[in-house]
Amino acid sequence: MGWTKMKLGEVLINREGRYKPNDPTIANLKRIDKINFSGQIFISNKGSNTDMILVKKGDLVISGINVEKGAITVYEGEEDITATIHYSSYIFNIDKIDIEFLKVFLRSPDFIQLLKEQVPGGIKTEIKPKHILPLEVFFPDKIEKQKEIAKHFFEKERKFNELDEHLKYQLYQLKNLNQAILQEAVQGKLVTQNPKEESASELHMRIRDEKVKSGKKEKPLPPIKPEEIPFDIPGNWMWCRLGEIAYVTSGSTPSKEAFVDEGIPYLKMYNLRNQEIDFHYKTQYIKEEIHNGQLKRCRAYPGDILMNIVGPPLGKIAIIPESLPECNFNQAAVLIRPMINDCNKYIFWFLNEMSEINAIDTKGVAGQDNISVTQSQLIKIPLPPLSEQKRIVTEIEKQLTKTKQLKEHIIANQQATEQLLKALLHQAFEVKENKAKKVQQTRGKVAEWNSSTPNWDNLVAEPFEKYAVHPVNNIQDIDWEMAMMVACMKNKLGVTYGDVGLQKNVYNTNNLQSIFSKQYAFANSNFGTYCHELKEDLKRNPYLIAQKVANNKEVYAVNPKYSKQVLDKLSATENQEFVQAINRMLSIYEHSFINKETDKIELYNTVLKVALDKNTRDIDSIYQGMEDWKINQTKYKTKAEKFSKLDAERMLKLLMGKKIL
Repeated sequence: MGWTKMKLGEVLINREGRYKPNDPTIANLKRIDKINFSGQIFISNKGSNTDMILVKKGDLVISGINVEKGAITVYEGEEDITATIHYSSYIFNIDKIDIEFLKVFLRSPDFIQLLKEQVPGGIKTEIKPKHILPLEVFFPDKIEKQKEIAKHFFEKERKFNELDEHLKYQLYQLKNLNQAILQEAVQGKLVTQNPKEESASELHMRIRDEKVKSGKKEKPLPPIKPEEIPFDIPGNWMWCRLGEIAYVTSGSTPSKEAFVDEGIPYLKMYNLRNQEIDFHYKTQYIKEEIHNGQLKRCRAYPGDILMNIVGPPLGKIAIIPESLPECNFNQAAVLIRPMINDCNKYIFWFLNEMSEINAIDTKGVAGQDNISVTQSQLIKIPLPPLSEQKRIVTEIEKQLTKTKQLKEHIIANQQATEQLLKALLHQAFEVKENKAKKVQQTRGKVAEWNSSTPNWDNLVAEPFEKYAVHPVNNIQDIDWEMAMMVACMKNKLGVTYGDVGLQKNVYNTNNLQSIFSKQYAFANSNFGTYCHELKEDLKRNPYLIAQKVANNKEVYAVNPKYSKQVLDKLSATENQEFVQAINRMLSIYEHSFINKETDKIELYNTVLKVALDKNTRDIDSIYQGMEDWKINQTKYKTKAEKFSKLDAERMLKLLMGKKIL
């Protein structure tokens, strides 16, 4: 028993014929809507504006766009159906080829390599019969061997999928763990109290005395009422207003004439990235005389805290680093300067916990979210003794460093496991040089693992404590990240979206796994979550262009000038974690309930947003939130009018099953 060289055209016969949409031959026939990557076929009554092909019972149907990802199936229906010309349909010889084996082969890197080697001039994105049928390949000459290879691969793939689900759940746990660390910190549960230390009330009096010495006259802030206190704190702590312990002021925007090529660094909100100041991103400077004159109030120094107050997004926060000895900032932020410098890191982490900021009424003019300077001053903060603050900060940073390492390694594990699956595919069709001829080698097993190869039968997710540091997002540029996301959508789903669709996709992705270098604050809008800052970022993104499609709809596509650079970034090893994170989210859109439908993606986004906002998994509470979510669509006034409770419940179960909620 060996391997036989054959052309695919010897076992596959293309069902020829191309029909116009109004051809009577295909009148009233249903059509293939899509074939997902598991080989599941979806059929609909949708019409088409393009030429069609005919598909009969028993035909092998291949998606020319996604064949290498597994979009291949055998049609078992009784009635003839149609498909767009992006598919191809074949009659096949069951005595010579096992379809499950062929599915494995068409997903292998060897298939793509053969296309590159044997198709003159290479291939485009879409694979057609003229590419597939002439290919000369080595296949086992016995059907039984083909079946054995296919069975072996799909068994291992199931193991991979189980591991992938477990790794996703670990990421979900880590996200909750980070929040729990900050919550415990600000509630006095992260470190032990020392009754011998200066109490918070004594510290507060010291701060008050410092403010009196400064000579600044400030309007007294209202005392905190008992009913305003959200949780209990240790006895030697106290509740106070942020404005009682820190100087809080807003930024300002000077005239265009104030900006120069060299001068005082001027920070905008895009410089607040990942809880740090990134002044190298779109650097701007203003004249020194403006800094010390007109904008004197907005001067910032190392140790000061900047918090974004105009959104969305709201609440981005960072400490001015030593590398910026002096700087200035715009009106979208407030500066928070603790009266005692050693308090700045505790205040920084408290504001990162966000629960107090979320409690503020952020509705501003024209629907734009914002927090006023007065509201910032009124923020309630649980104040620990100064020595305890330092211990809290040390413990927070220690624990968050660990969780960052865990997250990075979990993602690296996901990438490594996917590479193992690719290696398994390659080994199943390994070609070696033998006597100057390429022959297909079989070793008695589909894949023979050496001592350094993981045992697939015992493959499990490692405990957190065994993980090490690996990079997660090496891109760190939101423009490139958005371009790569659009490219992933086109590659994986065969479609892309306009502003409204991309808004939801960014929100959905970030709640599955926070991967973008810029964080956006999304509000509830007509068609789902929406962020005006993201809209502006998309409009000015040099790597994207807007294209008109059917019904005059506008979608984003990768700018052809940068298509090669985007492709290079997608394929770069150091960016694989980022790409895989996007593809994990997009794969959920392929679920049979969603099926890439725009409305179902909106339902996904709606249920997710309401559940997270209400911190609930109860369908009654979520649907009440959908009833409260006002929209202005042609036929609907609320989300509940647009989506039934049954569909909302099905979506909730799907999101919970995927460990997204």
